[in-house]
This record gives sequence, C-alpha cells and structure tokens, in this order.
Amino acid sequence: MGDYGTHPTRYGNLTNDDLYAMYRDCVYSRLDAGEKLDLLQETVNRDARELGESGAPKVEFDELPAGVSGEARGGVIRIDYHMAVHGMQSATYEGRTVTYAREDYNIQALNTALHENAHCYQEQVTDGTICIPDSRLTAEYQANGFTESAVLRDESYRLGSQYLTGETPNGYCMYYFQATERDAYRWAEIKTNFILQDLTEKYGTEPSFEAYAKDLEVNGYQAMEQKALELFDNPNFEANLNQVLCNQYYGTNVPVNREIEEAVKREMEASYRKLQSQYEKQEAVQNEEADQKISSGSEKNEEANVHHGEGRLDKQNSMSIEGEKNMGFDAKPVSLEEYNQTLRETVNGYYTHAMNDPSMSREEAIRSTGEMAEKYLEAVEEFEAAQNAQQGMAGTANGGLSEMSGTQGMTGMDADGGGSGSSMEGGSPGGGMTGGVESEGSGVNDGDGVSGDAGIGNGGADTGDGLGEDGLDGDGLDGCDDGMDP
Repeated sequence: MGDYGTHPTRYGNLTNDDLYAMYRDCVYSRLDAGEKLDLLQETVNRDARELGESGAPKVEFDELPAGVSGEARGGVIRIDYHMAVHGMQSATYEGRTVTYAREDYNIQALNTALHENAHCYQEQVTDGTICIPDSRLTAEYQANGFTESAVLRDESYRLGSQYLTGETPNGYCMYYFQATERDAYRWAEIKTNFILQDLTEKYGTEPSFEAYAKDLEVNGYQAMEQKALELFDNPNFEANLNQVLCNQYYGTNVPVNREIEEAVKREMEASYRKLQSQYEKQEAVQNEEADQKISSGSEKNEEANVHHGEGRLDKQNSMSIEGEKNMGFDAKPVSLEEYNQTLRETVNGYYTHAMNDPSMSREEAIRSTGEMAEKYLEAVEEFEAAQNAQQGMAGTANGGLSEMSGTQGMTGMDADGGGSGSSMEGGSPGGGMTGGVESEGSGVNDGDGVSGDAGIGNGGADTGDGLGEDGLDGDGLDGCDDGMDP
C-alpha cells in the first residue's frame, strides 16, 4: 500500500469552500512553502475520499525534471517545488532548458495535485484495492502500466513499453490519450474547472483564472482531442490506441486500424528505449557518486533533502528521472532469459486467444501460432547473437537457446484444457491474465495441437521442420508430456 494513509493538515477543519478559496491569487501568493504543501495535501485527502481510495497518498515537494510538474508512485505524490512554490516552470526546447514564470501557478498546482491523485486511484484499481464495475476500464489500466511486452513489427520482435512517453513525431497525442493519462487529464480538468467556476461566482475572475483558461484553449482536453483527430484522421483514435496496448498486454488480437497500430508499436519501442536509457544514466550517476564517496573516505550516503517548511531544496542530490510521471518503471537491461520468457509468454497468450476465437478455425489458429513461434525463435537467436557480439564473445552460443530455462517451455498451455491454464504466469508486474481463457476444446496436447518435428522444445529453441499432425514428439508444442508447461 506504500504511503497511502491518513495525512493530517492544519486545514482539516475548513469547509471545501474555504479550502479552495485559498487557491485565489491574493491568498496563495502569501502562503509559505509549508502552508502550500498542507493546502495541496488537504486537497488530495478530500479528492481521495471522493474517489473511494483506501487512504490518501502523501504529498511532497521535489525538484522534478524540466517539463514535469508532478509524478506519483507507491502512494506518494511529488509536485515540482519551483512551480508550486515560486511559480517558475522549466521546459526543454530544441535541446535547451528554459525557465519561465507561470501566472497561473496556483491553479496549475491544484490541477497537478488532482491529476497525480487520479494516478493513485488508478494504481489501487490495478492492484485490486479498489474494485470498479467497469471491467474494460480496469483492463485498460492494467495494460498501461510500467511494464514491457514483445512488439512484433517488420517480422521481428522488439521490446516495447506499455506506458508511452511520447517520443515519436506524433507521440505526444499517444502519451496524452493512453488510458491512465487520458482519465487523469480529464478528471483533473473537470474538477479544477468546477472549483474555478465556484470561486468566480463568489469573488469574480482573477488574472490566474484567465491565464489558466487560455492555457486550456491550447493544451486542454478538447484541444488535444481536436489535434489528435487532425493528426490521425480517425474519430476512433483513442479507442484504437488503447486496444493496441490491450492486445499487446493480454496477447489478444482484436482488430484495430493498421496505421494506428503501427504508430503505437513504434512509440512503444521508442518509449522503452528512452526509459531504459534513463535508468542506465541514473545508475551510472549513482555508481560515480558511490565511487567518489568511497575515495574521499565518506561512508555516509546523503539523500535528497526537501525542506518543506523552509522552502529550500538540496539540488545536488535530487535524482528524479524524466518520464516517471505516474508510476514506477524499472527499465533494467534485459537478459537473454528475460527476453526469451517475454516472447514465449506472448506466443502463449496468442495461442490461447486464437484457439478460443470464434472467427478463426482450429487449423488457422494452429497455423498462425506456428508462424508466430518461428518468428519467436528467430528473434531470440538474433538477440543472443547481438548480446554475444556486444560482450565481445566469439561466435554465437551454439547451445544457448536449448539450455535456456531448462524444460520450462511456454508457460500456461495446459495439456488437458487448451487455454484453461494460466496464460500469462505473472509475466510482468501488475498482473496480466492470471487465469487464461477457459476452453472446452482440446488444447496443445490432444494429438492435434501445434506440432511436427520442430517447434519450441525442451524449454527453448529446438531445430526441426515445422508443423505436423500429431503434436511435437506426440505431446504438443513443447515436446513435454505435460504440454507446453511441464
């Protein structure tokens, strides 16, 4: 549950009207850093109760990367100190970081707190703390976490991030309308507008209210919807975008617009590379700092120190990473075993879906799964060769694939029930399909499954000649007596 809980503030006894009146220009500008932090915390406390969260997340000030106003993870909301306290926002433009004053920083701070709390709500929906009746929405949130999947594009597999950071030419629209961001932007905008409307009726308009309204004309939800429609020329862009992410995460094959699918897959790959690069840079900095401390004889590790009440920040030790806007992402370099497992789970999920898809015949399901399995083997071999070359190893490991993962095979394909096994066996953080797709038809091991002298044998890549009639070694795609998951 992280830091979800009760976080009392000095403003706990105020009515909602009195609390939100503190976001007026004439009040907010006179608050010190500690008072502003308490105001934002109390706002989040009440928003969390309204959304039905189990406890409220903790709000902190931090020094965030250029262009990032807030981020949330593990029950902690971090809001950029300079933006929320002093009204100074940084942004990166053509490789240069520029800093500018925000006239509406009081309202932006309010909106950011609501936006990040929406992500905390989504986190609790995803981990099962909150159960909502909209199963489709739950599935979209689960498919849009900081996990990775194997992306098949141009007849080869690459790893992609299920969370999109907006790296490709039209990537910002994909970042904005992926399920978690779509709903966070929409909720925060709706509630902020409601608060401002009430304040305007009571006190009249103020310069910050007008500045915020002008910003919405360019960057608000309706403006972004129009921009996405013009870029992709498809009124179903948002639905297609999130269906691609669901297809990737759950191994389904629900039809989507091909152009949008290609664009999303490119963005998934680019986002993964970006997040992985950031992890490696952070790790390098941390290692360098550790070496310096050892060489200087220092044994104490100083942590980033945010002085909430004094309004001072220790800049040297701030280690925030751009891209971690909502939830944690651990983009560690992928090992051969992890890469193999990720691709295996993708083929496994596709098989389960294909065998239970009423629009596909059994023969089509077997044939298409076999083709996908062959691409899987090729992708793993290419990955291993590239990894060996990068490490300066001579040749490509001849026995690597057959030795990899022992006799695991593809997880989840049960010999007795086709798709009744666990189709994504804990594959990535955040769950996935833990129960598979129930099927009364026969599975991989009924004598008619994906078979032949080749396939995926002994838990890794085997050599042979393709698909046959009676199952690999008479037992299914994996050549194991228990089907694909011995």
